[in-house]
Amino acid sequence: MAKLGPGEITAAQTRAEKEQTDRQGVINEANSAQQTQATLTSMRNELGNLMQGPFAERTQTVAKYLRLIDPSWDKQVASYEDYVKNAGAVVRQVHPRPVEREAVQGMVMIQNTLPSPDLSPIGLRRVQNEMLGVNDYSSPRRKRNRPGNSSTAASQRVCFQTAFQNQVSPTASS
Repeated sequence: MAKLGPGEITAAQTRAEKEQTDRQGVINEANSAQQTQATLTSMRNELGNLMQGPFAERTQTVAKYLRLIDPSWDKQVASYEDYVKNAGAVVRQVHPRPVEREAVQGMVMIQNTLPSPDLSPIGLRRVQNEMLGVNDYSSPRRKRNRPGNSSTAASQRVCFQTAFQNQVSPTASS
């Protein structure tokens, strides 16, 4: 059996390092997707308990005072507060790097494009379904992208990723 030359050894090492870096990137992306998925699911679970639409914030203000008289308004108040808290968590999960002063406008833009109680019920459902779909799309890649020493395992991962990307779409409908 012939020995590998220095160029072949270097190429194999470089390829192995790149595969490891790529694999870790997919794992990190999938872990982030799972966290965001849990947050979005929690947000979706609160939707039936809070007023949605252009008067959502005003309704929340009134409900805070009404719950002092009638404790049954606690559900609206708590659900709204939990929803808003989770919406902030989604912003931090989508853009986890520390915010520089120059990036504040970017963060505001990101937050304005994410789910919020001010959206109409159908619009909010569509935005959340889309985000859940994107996270669903990211999660299976991690499960399939397992480490392997052989070029066969690497080839199988590439084939899976290609097939997965050709057959699965991150879009969702209401």
